[in-house]
Amino acid sequence: MKLLSGLCAFGLSFAALATDIVGIHNVSEYSKRVNKHCGWESHSDSQSYAWTPPGRDKPSALVEVDMDDKIEGKMSYRFTMNASWSRWVLNMNKGRTVDYSKFDRLVFYVKSEEAQLWDDFYVVVQSPDASYKRKLSEIGFIPDGRWHACVLPIADIKAGGVNTEYITSLIQIGWGGGVNGGHTFNLDNVHLQKGPLLVISLPDQKPTNKLAIKRLGKNPFHDMSGYELVWADEFNGSGPPNEKYWNFEEGFARNREIQWYQKDNAYQKDGLLVFEGRKEKKPNPTYKAGSKDWRTNREFIEYTSASITTKGKVDWKYGRFEIRAKVDTRSGMWPAIWTIGVEGEWPSNGEIDIMEYYTGKIMANAAWGTKVRWRANWDSHATRLEQLGGEKWADEFHIWRMDWTEDYIRLYVDDILLNETLLKDTINPTDLGPKNPFQQAHFFLLNLAIGGDLGGDPEQAEWPGYYLVDYVRVYQKKK
Repeated sequence: MKLLSGLCAFGLSFAALATDIVGIHNVSEYSKRVNKHCGWESHSDSQSYAWTPPGRDKPSALVEVDMDDKIEGKMSYRFTMNASWSRWVLNMNKGRTVDYSKFDRLVFYVKSEEAQLWDDFYVVVQSPDASYKRKLSEIGFIPDGRWHACVLPIADIKAGGVNTEYITSLIQIGWGGGVNGGHTFNLDNVHLQKGPLLVISLPDQKPTNKLAIKRLGKNPFHDMSGYELVWADEFNGSGPPNEKYWNFEEGFARNREIQWYQKDNAYQKDGLLVFEGRKEKKPNPTYKAGSKDWRTNREFIEYTSASITTKGKVDWKYGRFEIRAKVDTRSGMWPAIWTIGVEGEWPSNGEIDIMEYYTGKIMANAAWGTKVRWRANWDSHATRLEQLGGEKWADEFHIWRMDWTEDYIRLYVDDILLNETLLKDTINPTDLGPKNPFQQAHFFLLNLAIGGDLGGDPEQAEWPGYYLVDYVRVYQKKK
C-alpha cells in the first residue's frame, strides 16, 4: 500500500503492517477516509470550519494550507487566530455519522509554541447526545514549536459517555484564554487506527524557543544621558486629568468589552491618576431593540470605567516613554498603556501595547497591517504574573518603559525586556496606512477595560476596582 510504504520511509518497522489506518479530512492525505468529501458542495458528506464568535463578522481563525511545514504528504493546515477563544470543527452533515467503535485510537499531529500562553488547547469528539473533551497536553502535545503526536484512545471517548458507534463531530480543536491575534498552530495527519499503535518517526526537531528568546533579562544599560524630557504629566492636580493633553472616550468602545466609558471614572487624587471601575446598572442611552451591534443591543450598562487619549492634542515620534503605574489584577480587569499612529486606519496605523494585563498575564505587543483589512499582524509576548512575583508584585507600583527608535521598539517593565520588535519587519502590505506605521507619530491611550474578548469574568471580583498611574514621561534624544 502507498500509505504504508510512505510511513516506512519515516523509520517504521514491518510490524506496523498489521495496523489499519483510515484518514479523516483532506489534511490526512490518505485515499481511504471515513468522510468521503469535505466541503460545501451538495454531494459533500461533511464540513469543516472555524467558529465565528457571536457578534463577529469573520471566523475565529484563518485556516490555510501550509506546503512548507508538515510531517508527511504535501501539506499541513495552519491556523492563525483571530479570536481569543473558539474552535475549528469537522462535522458530518445532518443525518450522517461515523462508527469510531471499529477503531482503537484517534491520532493527529500538532505544532505550536504560542500555545504555552493559552489557558486551554483541547480536542473534542461528539455523538448526537454527548461530547468528550481532552486537553492536548494530556495526550502528547508539548508547546515547544515542534511536531508532536496526539493519541486519543477510542475507549476513553466511550468511557466519557459518547456513543462511539455514531460520531457526528469527527474532531474539533479548541483554544481559549491568553490567545492573541496572530498566534498559530499547525495540524497534520488526522486519522483513525486499528491495531498496534503506529506513530511516525519524526526527524530531529529543535525547539523554536522564540518566546524565550524575547525575554532577554535585565537591561544592562539604562543611561539617560543624551535624552531630554520633552513632555510629562505628573497628575499632581485634582479632578479630571488636564484637558490640555487628554480627551475622554465615552460609551462602549471595542473588543466587546462590558464597561461603559464615562468621565466620572478617571480623576486626579494624591498625586495619582485614578481609573475607577464600578459595577453599576443604568440604561444604555444607545440601546436599539433588535440591533445586531453589540454596542447598541445591550439594554443596560452593567459596569463603568474610563479611557483617556492624547489624540489630536500631543503625539510623538521616537523616544523613551516611561509610565509608573499599579495595575489591578483581579478577575475581569484589563488595564492598558498603549499608543496608536496618527495616520491610517487600524491596524495599518500601528498599535504599541506598552502594557496590557488580563487573566494573569502581562502583555507587551506591537501590531500592524496585513493584506486583509482590519486583520492585524501581531508581535506579542506574554509574561505570567507568577514569573514576576505573583500577588506581592501586583500590590506594588512598577515602571513600564518603551525605547522606540527608527530601528526597533523595546518594551520593558522594571528594566526587564519583555519584547523587541524590529521595524524592518513591520511593513504594511496595503495603502491603508503608512508604509511603516512605526515611523510616524503616535498618541497615548490609558484605560481600564472590563471583561470583553480577553478581560475575563468580572463577576468573580469585588468592586470597585482601581488602576493607578503615577506619571507619564516622554524623553527624546537631544538635538
